[in-house]
Amino acid sequence: MEELFEFDDYKQWIRAWVKSLPKRGRGQLAKMAEAAQMFPSSLSQTLGQTDKHVTLEQAILIADHIGLSDSERRYFLLLVQ
Repeated sequence: MEELFEFDDYKQWIRAWVKSLPKRGRGQLAKMAEAAQMFPSSLSQTLGQTDKHVTLEQAILIADHIGLSDSERRYFLLLVQ
């Protein structure tokens, strides 16, 4: 897993994390979007644009989906805020 604490942008970390998965994370964004109760296209657009962001509720669901530790989860939520 890409080290979350080395990033200061949650979108960059998510993209790096997905690419680090087997098969470069094929299908992972769709699974993450489902977990966050979003459309896959909406998540893709959010990760690709600087002016769109996930909500804190969606961020919590994404953190749960990824399986972040407590400290990683807190840092991830701070990045989203």
